[in-house]
Amino acid sequence: MFNKLRKKISWEVFEKELSHTIDRFPLAVAALGVFFLTAIFLVHFGDDNEFLVTFAIKIIITAVFTALLTLSVQFLSESYGWSSKYRTYGHAAVIILGALYFLWLPDVMDNFPLEMIGVHILIHTLLLVGTRFAFFVKQIRDKTYTDEHFYAFNITSLAVFLESAFIGFLVFILGSATLGSIDALFQVSFIEGERYFEWFLFSAILVAPIYFLSKTPGPEMPVLPKESHAEKFLRFIVLYIAIPFICIYFLILYAYTVKVLLDISNWPKGVLSWLVIWFSFFGWAVYTLSYHVKNNHFVQAFRKWYPWILLPQVAMLFYAIVLRIGQHGFTVNRYLVIAFGVWLVCLSVYYIWSKKKHLVFLPASLSLSILIITIGPWSMFSVSERSQLGILQERMERVGVLQDGQITRLADNEIGQISAEDKRSIPSVIRYICAYHGCDQMRSIFGDTYIDADKIGFGRSQYAQASHLIEATGLQEYPTPVNLDANTYLSTFVQNRGVKISVDGYEEMYFFDYFESRPFNVENKPHVEITNFGGQLMFAILEKDIRVEITDQVDNLLQTYGNQRKIRSLTIDQDQLSVEYETDQVRVKMLFTNLSGQVDKSGNIFGHSISGYALVDYK
Repeated sequence: MFNKLRKKISWEVFEKELSHTIDRFPLAVAALGVFFLTAIFLVHFGDDNEFLVTFAIKIIITAVFTALLTLSVQFLSESYGWSSKYRTYGHAAVIILGALYFLWLPDVMDNFPLEMIGVHILIHTLLLVGTRFAFFVKQIRDKTYTDEHFYAFNITSLAVFLESAFIGFLVFILGSATLGSIDALFQVSFIEGERYFEWFLFSAILVAPIYFLSKTPGPEMPVLPKESHAEKFLRFIVLYIAIPFICIYFLILYAYTVKVLLDISNWPKGVLSWLVIWFSFFGWAVYTLSYHVKNNHFVQAFRKWYPWILLPQVAMLFYAIVLRIGQHGFTVNRYLVIAFGVWLVCLSVYYIWSKKKHLVFLPASLSLSILIITIGPWSMFSVSERSQLGILQERMERVGVLQDGQITRLADNEIGQISAEDKRSIPSVIRYICAYHGCDQMRSIFGDTYIDADKIGFGRSQYAQASHLIEATGLQEYPTPVNLDANTYLSTFVQNRGVKISVDGYEEMYFFDYFESRPFNVENKPHVEITNFGGQLMFAILEKDIRVEITDQVDNLLQTYGNQRKIRSLTIDQDQLSVEYETDQVRVKMLFTNLSGQVDKSGNIFGHSISGYALVDYK
């Protein structure tokens, strides 16, 4: 027995497994190596050069793209039995696509629209889902596909993934313990925080993924033994946890449906749509996992009726979202709700009326859906952009901000005649377009009033650019009225980059925040701080042992300016968010840059977050 165990863990076995993995997935292993080395570079030089950091992040994203793409290509080649010549062609195609993907990535990785982030997330998701059925493309074409092989391949892959995660975690814990022991016993200066993080990267980027690749099923198509330990465990999860949980959850959804139908004027909450989507995803995952226990009557009933039970909830999903689209147009979130609602309908219809009910239809249809909503003029980003630009132009023309293609800044008396909805919606739409699609999309609407972000004094910030465009209309970001009877979050903010703070008449200036205090000098220990004693906020000058209670002043400012989200000194004077104190020992002026807190049902403010500057003059 000892000899058998020794052979399993011998260096020869490890070398053989590693060599086989590299031969099977050369580009994936290379991409993981590049990912690891680039991550190490960022650990050591991440703060030194913006260009190098951007370049490194682009390499990491490309490495992930290449690894996922080469997995799908490899599985496809094994399914078709490609010769080494055609496999080389496949690797070359992956390298070319990876290079093109790298060049497509933006040169500036900060402050670019969420649309760009969404596109890349969807691309990587598409590649990940594609690895789940690439093995079966040829079998589907040749009509030799079976659910047994599909289920076995994906369940085995899931088991290997969990094993890999455990192996990576174990290697990290044991390695960290080793480093810690050496440091504790020998006080080696080399061992510091960065070493532990480097070991984590090694475990997470190299050890766990390479182990996963080494154990990933091949073209032999694994068949799970009957009543294996994995199947017994899955049977327990499916029968006694997953399906009962889904039943309880859908009872809750149907109870809410009845409530809505009894009061049809009370429109269903928007969160209902996403609740239906996320739990439907979970339900279909359980539907797939329950394949191996389908001989159970309870599971048979679930698999038969789940697609039927889902359809009325998808109808509620559309009901909850359609009015919001009619009032406020398409956004990325609303588009996704509609798109995934349609996908859920297609799944239900397929598994209700199709005789074959192949499991592979789930990942294949999801991949097709992601592809459709990502590219083309019908994509979620294109539809959202056209919809919101149209709404913005129509509302600006209606209130008189946009006249004959020119921006006309509204006077105070004109703003007073505008409805509260328009006052809130126009700035909100401007911010949405900037965040998701980029402010440049509004250049044609704002015309000569449009100024590039890097020319208004705030670098490339989309947030600052949106503030400039809102300011050009004469509108402010009007809040929804605060209801102090509810549990409400209050916040006000002054963005004072580039704003001059007068220190005349004061000796010292310090930066403070609620959780951490740090002075503007080179000493490490703080000079000032804000603390909470028995629910009372105290401003303290530690070296002088001076403390002043500021609770009432802070809460008054929050109730006055809370939720208004004012931007820079153009829309709110810094002195409006300031308080002054004077004692026998000191005179202090506090200039707040951020105040936030929550209001309970009794109107009491708690959970404060405070930051700003303190000007101090000692007597």
